[in-house]
Amino acid sequence: VHDRPDPWGCYAELDLMKMADRLLDEAGVVRVIERDYERFGEYAVFKAEPVARTKSAKIPVAVARTKIIENLFPGASPAIAEAGPDMLLVWVHDDTDDPDLQSTEIAWSVDEGTGWIPFYLVNDDTKAEFDPVLGTNADGDIVAAWLRIKDEDFSETISKPEHLPRFYTRMEVVTAVFDTDAQSWDPLAQITDDESMDTDLKLASDASGRLMLTWLSNPDGEFRSSSESPSTLRYSFWNGSGFSPPEVLAGGLEGVSSHASAISGDSAVVLVPRDPDLLTIGDEIIELFEWDGDDWIVQTPWPPDTAGNRAPTVVYDDTGEGHVVWLRGNDLVRATLSDPVPTVLRAGSASLAFLGAQLINNPGGNITLTWQETVD
Repeated sequence: VHDRPDPWGCYAELDLMKMADRLLDEAGVVRVIERDYERFGEYAVFKAEPVARTKSAKIPVAVARTKIIENLFPGASPAIAEAGPDMLLVWVHDDTDDPDLQSTEIAWSVDEGTGWIPFYLVNDDTKAEFDPVLGTNADGDIVAAWLRIKDEDFSETISKPEHLPRFYTRMEVVTAVFDTDAQSWDPLAQITDDESMDTDLKLASDASGRLMLTWLSNPDGEFRSSSESPSTLRYSFWNGSGFSPPEVLAGGLEGVSSHASAISGDSAVVLVPRDPDLLTIGDEIIELFEWDGDDWIVQTPWPPDTAGNRAPTVVYDDTGEGHVVWLRGNDLVRATLSDPVPTVLRAGSASLAFLGAQLINNPGGNITLTWQETVD
């Protein structure tokens, strides 16, 4: 099993324990995958060089790309945010000088319009960090949040799959603000401090600088919740100088491993896909939680009276209308919060690639849908 928790996160739709069983050694002991960066040359080489991709019959538009880092940690989970002319990029860096289970740290680089600068670490210590997310506040500064192990030197034995929660339940949510003028980070603020695993961290933001942080919490370190180990959905709003104390949005969630969120002014929405029974095909539902400025309004299932819905993504447009795209059966469909009747965007979208379809928007209100697709 990989010694970094972020790669496990990409398997949230699978049974984590079954996956771990397949990765045991012959003695039935969990093994750490050894670092092998040297196979590809020097590790974490800063490049910041342009890479052009010319157009072709299947890709009709030429794409200008920039290679920033070469041969980096495979669980990097990069995130990028813009504040005026500045862009901030953060990702998970594997500090190979640190012991296993203590080595992942948040790296950052900034581009003020003249190119990306060589990267730095937010914290160079032995508290493992992963899954960074970004948003821009009303002051034009970039707010980051990520997951961080609370122990200075975590060293508990992880030799069996059932030992993995010993690590997972030490995860906490932390935040820090990047001052774009000074190009420096404010002190770290810890949002949670409990014995549950915090995971699936999301940071929703709008053009005015409103921010909402949401995440799932499971006391037994289970990525997919169950009746024996239900998860709790928590949230926190940015209050101008920091995040408010976390509150419970929904508890007792079974068959849940992920969620989607968006915010627009005093409105916000969280969509939670839930699979009540892994052995039953087509019973998946989406639960909708909509913030009206004072409280959360719940609708389940959403859309009403339908099942077979999963993998939602959501954004608001510049008029405040919420747009949702999700998988319904084998089709990629869309609807709005005010009109939940789905229309088909792409029939026959059964590939696992569509589980990662993503809606994104910009300050101008333009909305783009992206997904992975194989191109010869």
